Parts: sequence; structure tokens; C-alpha cells
Amino acid sequence: MKKIFSLILSLAMLLTITSGLNLTAYADSSQYGNIYYEEKEDGTIEITGCTSSATSINIPSTIVGKTVTSIRNCAFYGCKSLTSVTIPNSITSIGREAFYDCTSLTSISIPHSVTSIDNYAFYGTSLINLSIPASVASIGEGAFNGCKSLANVTIGNNDSAEKRSTEIGNSAFSECTSLSSVTIGNNVTSIGAAAFSDCSSLTSVTIPNSVTSIEYGTFSYCENLTSVTIPNSVTSIGDEVFYRCSSLKNITIPDSVTSIGDHAFFECKLVTLTMGNGVNYIDSCAFLNCEQLYEVNYNGTVAQWKAISVDSNNSNLTKAIIKCTDGILGNGNEVIIDNVVYNIYNDYTAQINKYPGNPEILTIPESVSYEGYSFKINSIGDYAFLECTNLKSLTMPSGVTKIGQYAFYCCTYLKDVYYLSTISDWNKIEITNTNDVLKKATIHCIDGTINEKVTTPQPQPRPQPSPTPTPTQPQPTTTTPTTAPKPVLKPKSTKIKKVKAAKKAVSVEWKKVSGVKGYQVQVATDKKFKKNKKTATVKKQKTTKVTIKKLKAKKKYYVRIRTYKTVNGKKVYSSWSKVKTVKTK
Repeated sequence: MKKIFSLILSLAMLLTITSGLNLTAYADSSQYGNIYYEEKEDGTIEITGCTSSATSINIPSTIVGKTVTSIRNCAFYGCKSLTSVTIPNSITSIGREAFYDCTSLTSISIPHSVTSIDNYAFYGTSLINLSIPASVASIGEGAFNGCKSLANVTIGNNDSAEKRSTEIGNSAFSECTSLSSVTIGNNVTSIGAAAFSDCSSLTSVTIPNSVTSIEYGTFSYCENLTSVTIPNSVTSIGDEVFYRCSSLKNITIPDSVTSIGDHAFFECKLVTLTMGNGVNYIDSCAFLNCEQLYEVNYNGTVAQWKAISVDSNNSNLTKAIIKCTDGILGNGNEVIIDNVVYNIYNDYTAQINKYPGNPEILTIPESVSYEGYSFKINSIGDYAFLECTNLKSLTMPSGVTKIGQYAFYCCTYLKDVYYLSTISDWNKIEITNTNDVLKKATIHCIDGTINEKVTTPQPQPRPQPSPTPTPTQPQPTTTTPTTAPKPVLKPKSTKIKKVKAAKKAVSVEWKKVSGVKGYQVQVATDKKFKKNKKTATVKKQKTTKVTIKKLKAKKKYYVRIRTYKTVNGKKVYSSWSKVKTVKTK
């Protein structure tokens, strides 16, 4: 018992003696003011630490007449009271973890004498503004990682007189969540993997033309990044470079880039993409979940675009409108021409998708022009003229080969169709069974008429002898002519609130709509809802959730929903909702 008490007392005394010392300093260090130092073999001085009470440090350029040239590894590790440090113009290197976890350090000036900043040197500090001179050749891995107060950074400069090149290490500024402004000089030649990852406040960045490659995850999770300038010196964009940069809507990839890595633009909100003609390989998932990507401005020919090797899970890219220097690949996307919605295709054909007006007389053109290219109209989509309730006369071009369901469903006044081809060609058109109004109209072809209305001659009254009075005949019962039926309008559409993945199944939840009979939910593995399509009909208006089962495992599905009501025994559907995506388990 006495031995234990003696041991405790000895430890207490030891703690008392060492309480004023900085244990990061080496035992043989000398003290100068509130800092510790050692003389190196070459006769220069290295800073090794500081006293535990130090808050502000001014490192001199000489100590005992000898030049101070370096700050040792872990010199100020965990000095949480340290708020500012002045580094003299004699120091050339800042060691590994030198200021690691100095959580109160808000200000530091790095002189032009410094040539290297080692790994994690300023990890977790509270620096706000930082200027790294062009003299620094190496910024180590994680050097400023986790500096969550760091708002502005300038690295190097554009002075051609500076000969030294600078390399930014892996994760050098990762998780600097307040970083909103970065200026990178053209002396910087390399930006390491994840160098600026998780910089959630970063909105724009310009990469200098001295950089040749953008490495793995460089700007990943920069969720507010809206503008990136990539110079013509860059030849490759690595894996996950812009992974989940959810505010990035537009980007230009220069002609110098030859490859785009795996998941490079995963879940970016890209709407338009400008791509150079040097790209020859796009890795898998590079543009996965870029659901809003609408068009690609490609600086090459159609043949060059088709020659690009595009790996799997890049349908958001390949199904966009591709504008090449010598043509357009429409890929079935919607475009608006003169307020009319069309789908345009790679064979330069077009489908009328929705006509917004309500005329009595309408002529469908043979073709439409988009971006200087002509697209021949060959089909009329579902519900295309549903709202044309005043339509009486329609002129249809000879190129139409298909008419979708309910295309003319509410066109109850349509009586005459002028078809610019033969009766034989008319009979070849694929017309769905939900277009009775069109089928019953008089079809005027160039070589004859179908369903021609023949006027029945009225019988002439028989002459009666004038002198003979005729008995009064009972008057025939007259019936009031029935008015044309009131057009049936589509029911109000609904919105998908949530889609949730399950094992080989998808659960869909939507907003309840009043005045409808029920809902129809569709899932498919492609945007056009043709592959692996499954449809679920919900017959109760109050039900707002359904689970579609027996799907393919670990497969991306597109999901949409529409409402319906029943009119005269027939279902009338609303427009489809906005498409959502989900991956099954």
C-alpha cells in the first residue's frame, strides 16, 4: 500500500515539474523567448516547439547568430492556444504536421523563402486567408486539410519570371468547407487527388494552362461549384473528379482532353455540355444520374462522335441531343419549334408531341427545321391534338406513318381530313383504336375519298287535287337535334413524392388528386419506357402508394405516374408526371 502511495506521489511531482514544458519539443532543445530550437549539423537553426502558454509567435531569422532555416516535424503539434505565427524570410521548409491541430491559429504569413510545406502541416487550423508564394514547389498531402474557416486561397502567381513549378498534393485542401475563392497561378503543374474535395462553399475555379491532368476526385462533393474553366493543356479528366457537384450545370471540355474517367460527372446537374473532338474514351458511369443533361455541343462530326468508345451506364450522355459540326443526333428528345413540341430522331424524322393551339383549320407541315437541319414529320404522338376541340378540317402530309393513342380524342367536330397521298398509303398508316373521330371523318386523298358522306335526296310531295279538301293529318313528332358532345378534358396530373428501392422491387408514393378515378404507375429500364416495362393500376383515388415487384435486381429503373377518370365507359388519362429514377436492391 505504501509503495502504491509513493508511486502516485512521484507521478504527481513529475506532472508538476513538466506542466510548463511543451512535450513536443525535443529534450536537447534550447529556449529562445517562447520557442524552442536546435542547431543542425550544417550549423543552421531548426525550430522544434513552443511553450504551452504561447499565443503569438514571432520566429526570428537568426538565433545566436545562426540562420533559422526550418520548422521541425510536429513542432507545434496540438498547440491549441496559438493564434498567430510570423515566419521569417530565412525559412525554407515547414515540416510534417508542424502546426497540426492548432485549432486557434487564424493567421500565418508564408515568406518567399519557403520551398516546401510537408504533409498535414496545417491540418485542422482556423486559418481564414492564405497566400502560398510561387517559391513553394511542393504542398504536401493534406497540408491544409480540414481548415474549416479557410475562405480565400492564392497559390503561386502568373509571373513568368518565376521558374519554379508547384505541385499540390493529394487532399491538400480537402474539407475546407468555407473555401469560396481559389486562385491558382500558372506555375502550378499538378493538382493531386481529392485536392479540393468536400469544399462545399467553392463556387468557381479556373485551372491554369500549366496543368495537364485533373486527378481522382479533385473537386468531388463541391456541391456549390457552378463554374469550372478547363484549359486546353489538360489531356485527361480522372475518376470522380466532379463527383456529386450538384450545382454544376454547364461545362466545356477542350479539344485537348482524350479521356474522361469513371464517375467523373456522377450526379452533376448538367444541362448542356460542350465537348472537344479529342475525346476518344469515356469510362463507365462518367455521366451516370446526370438526369437533366439535354444537349451536347460536340466540336466534331457525327462520324467522330460515333467513333468514341463510351463505356456502360452513360445513357444520360448518349441519349441527349448531340449537336455535331455536320449534323444532329436527336435521340428522340423533345424540342419546341414555333410553340409546338416535337420529338426529333437520328434519322432526321420528327413526331408531333403536343400542339398548343385550338384552331378550326390546321395544316401539319411536311417537315420542320431545327438548328438549320430539316426533320421530316412521320408520326403523331399520344394526345398530340387532345386539346384541339374546335378542329374541323385537317391537312396531313404524306410522310405520316403512325398516329398514337388518343391523338384526336376530343376533336369531336373533325369532319374532313385532306391527306396528301393515295388511299392505299392512307390505309397503311398505323392508327390506334382510340382515334374513332379520325377514322369516321371524310378522308380526301389525291386519288379518291374515304367515308364520303352521301346526301340522301328528299322525297317530293305527291300532287293533291285542289278542289278536294284534305283531312287534317296529325303532325309528325319532331325531335330537337342533339348538340355535339362536350369535349372531354384530361384529368389533373399528379407528382411523385418519393421512390424507394427494395429487393427486386420499387415503392412509389405520390400526391393525392381529387376528381380522378385512380392512378397508373409505370416503371422501365429506359427513358422511353419500352424495356422491361411494368404497369400498375391503382383503382382507388385515396390510395397514394404502391409497390411494383418482380423487377430485376440492382437495376436502374425510370418511374412515372398519371391519373385517369372514366368517361362513357372509357378511361381518359392525364399527362405523365416528371420521371424519377431508382436502383433496385
